[in-house]
Amino acid sequence: MQPNHYENQNGPVNVLIEELRHEDTQARLNAIRQLGTICVALGPERTCEELVPFLSELIDDDDEILIAVSEQLGNLVEAVGGPEHAHVLLAPLEELANVEEAMVRSQASRSFCTLIESMPPSHIAQHVYQLVNRLAMNDWFTSRSSASGLIASAIRRAAGDEVVQGDFVRVFKRLCSDDTPMVRKSAGENLSAVAEAVSPTLLEEVVEEFNKLLGDTQDTVRQTMVGNIESLGKLLPKDRVQDVVVSAAETLARDASWRVRYLVSDSLESISRAMEASMPNHGEIMLELVCTVMEDAEAEVRTGAATNLAKAASVLPKTEEVVSRLQPLVDALSQDPIVHVRAAVAEKILELAAVWGAETAVSSLMSVILRLMRDDSPDVRLKLLERLAEFGELFNLEHISQALLPCVRELAKDPMWRVRLSILRQSPALATLLGRESFDGVLKKQVADWLKDPVFAVREDAALNFAEVTKNVGAKWGLSLFETTVKTGAATSSNYLHRVAALFTAAHVGTLTEAAGSSPSDLAALRKEALDLAAHMAGDRVANVRLNVVKCVEKVFLVASPSRRGAGESGGAGEGGRENGAGGAANGLKTASAPGSDRFGSFQQPPQEQWRVRKGREKEAGEVAMPILESLCKDPDRDVSNFATASLERFKSALALTSNPPLPSD
Repeated sequence: MQPNHYENQNGPVNVLIEELRHEDTQARLNAIRQLGTICVALGPERTCEELVPFLSELIDDDDEILIAVSEQLGNLVEAVGGPEHAHVLLAPLEELANVEEAMVRSQASRSFCTLIESMPPSHIAQHVYQLVNRLAMNDWFTSRSSASGLIASAIRRAAGDEVVQGDFVRVFKRLCSDDTPMVRKSAGENLSAVAEAVSPTLLEEVVEEFNKLLGDTQDTVRQTMVGNIESLGKLLPKDRVQDVVVSAAETLARDASWRVRYLVSDSLESISRAMEASMPNHGEIMLELVCTVMEDAEAEVRTGAATNLAKAASVLPKTEEVVSRLQPLVDALSQDPIVHVRAAVAEKILELAAVWGAETAVSSLMSVILRLMRDDSPDVRLKLLERLAEFGELFNLEHISQALLPCVRELAKDPMWRVRLSILRQSPALATLLGRESFDGVLKKQVADWLKDPVFAVREDAALNFAEVTKNVGAKWGLSLFETTVKTGAATSSNYLHRVAALFTAAHVGTLTEAAGSSPSDLAALRKEALDLAAHMAGDRVANVRLNVVKCVEKVFLVASPSRRGAGESGGAGEGGRENGAGGAANGLKTASAPGSDRFGSFQQPPQEQWRVRKGREKEAGEVAMPILESLCKDPDRDVSNFATASLERFKSALALTSNPPLPSD
């Protein structure tokens, strides 16, 4: 039996209603997201008469559902018949604007604004004003808070009708004087949007509310005034900027609440923009403002000032007077008793130096920089060391050699391993900056010490950065340093972890294909030295070292095939393991790292056919690598022999693939 016409018409609505009543939240969410499709099936008339009223009844649902409904309502203008009928969607949104959950109300406000901007201007007074007024008069503060977010959009849509705009401004003024701080805060957050929307004749009324809220008893309300300064500075006539903007900035910078003062310290750049177009002497005013927050009694405010030092300096005149005023304050902040204040200075001091220029920075900031590099707190030292590469852009080599390098040498031996690691990671940049001779004088010995560091992360990065330094300085220098710090240093250590670090280094330098001022023969000589070390250590007494010999050889010669690069990742082998050959696998040694990966122990070994021999190394692979692997296939340790056997098969497969590449696919 065929369904009748009534059932056909009501089918979509019935299905939607059933889904919206489903016990599962996800099912209800999916139904809400299909509202657009359902509206098309119903048509504009039935959507307005049946669906929209039904949506108004969902207000008791979960917040997640209400947010989705709020979002969808803003997209249904065409579904209800276009902008002329958009007002029918205001009713369910009004209900949503009354709920307690802030996220629901926020989404409802965004959808409200979307609808308002699509409605004909004649509907603003007819439909929107009544709605906003009802919200503003509601007993619940949540509704009144929602009202302030709609006023700017309504005023913009009523452009040219000062009577309607004036009605909305009066509602806004009532909200600014509301008894509930949360409502006044919401009004303050929307004040700049209202100021930008109103006509010039109504702007002064908004400014009056701004001045009233500056003296509000609640600091949460006064905080919102900081964000309004820039907008008012751009909107007001030049003769009013001094009275309104400058006065407000000075008042807020001395506010009783440190939270308000902190926002001022964090907004110095925007405050300056509010003044610069209208105030010829805005630099003098900003200097006093900057000094005020830098000398604040509250550490959080000083931190905000330190964080914005460079931005503040960029809006001030580059004069000796400004530098002489700020330098003692910067010096004082660098010695602040609170660690996070000093850390903020350390993080931004080089940006300030760039603003002031190299000559001024050397005379005014070098002593501050050196003090921060020797700070008692590792957090402070780390903040500055992370920017060490920027020194070359600001200071010449003479200044760096005289002032900075002694400090770098000292920090390279810092008791905090994160500080040592930070200096280590800057070594490639330092090598480029200093050149070979200066680098050797400062950090050559330290390279050997890093490879023997008690912390694995330092040893691992020392190996990787050895190759990076070699790339920047040259293969001949790398060969010399490898012989003195790796081959006769870490590789001969009684600690097997140091010997593994030596293999890490050999693997990384063996993969280099270019280095500054180096010929292919220079790189080949360095690679030969690395492989000689691997061959020698294939006879090491510790199984873990011998296994890492296999990994080293693979990394030097094998690379992932372009079509299969980036195979699945999983845990792998690291340094840890046994010092004796007997027993089972130690710390995951059965899973090796991929030959082409930057670090050891992080990739699962993919199938044989995924690997190729690095270009130009086919002969070396057969003559050097395979004999090493063949010897390790007979290793007394089962894990080493198994891994070496598997590696040898990979080499054979890779060499065969390199000799007979597959035909390209169609």
